[in-house]
Parts: sequence; structure tokens; C-alpha cells
Amino acid sequence: KKYDEEIYNRYRRRRLEELSYNELFSMAERSSPSDNLPLDVLYQSYRSKSIVDIRNNLEDGFVKWFDSHVAQAVKEGRIASAMEDLLRAR
Repeated sequence: KKYDEEIYNRYRRRRLEELSYNELFSMAERSSPSDNLPLDVLYQSYRSKSIVDIRNNLEDGFVKWFDSHVAQAVKEGRIASAMEDLLRAR
């Protein structure tokens, strides 16, 4: 099972690396708070375009990014309020 998961994660990363900046940015914006792969690929693939966001997120420890993604996931009904409480209790 672990091997299958590794293969899937490598496949997913390669697929994300094929996306344009705008597509990847959009995907990173819509991603779940527990899924940082789109953001990771965005920052690695388009470092110069994302440098301001990278610096801002590093400055606050990704708190604003995390909070906004949790709020968006709750708003869209992707996570329940009980899960929101657990995520925010970090």
C-alpha cells in the first residue's frame, strides 16, 4: 500500500508540474488545507513569479494561508465544523 501511495504521489506531482502558472495558482487556491502539494509545486516551478507570496507566507508561518483555506473549505462544505475545530486547535 505504501508503494502504491508513493507511485500516486509521484504521478500527481508530475501532472501538477505540467500545468501553467495560472492553472497551478488556481488549483493551489482551491486546494484543501491538508493538501499543500499544489502550493509546493507552484512555489518550486514558478519561484520568481511567486516570490512575494513565498515571503509573505514564510513571514507569518503560513498562518493566513492555512486559515483562509480552512474557512474556504468550511464555506464550500468540504469539511465539517467539528473538523474545523480540530484543524484550528493546532
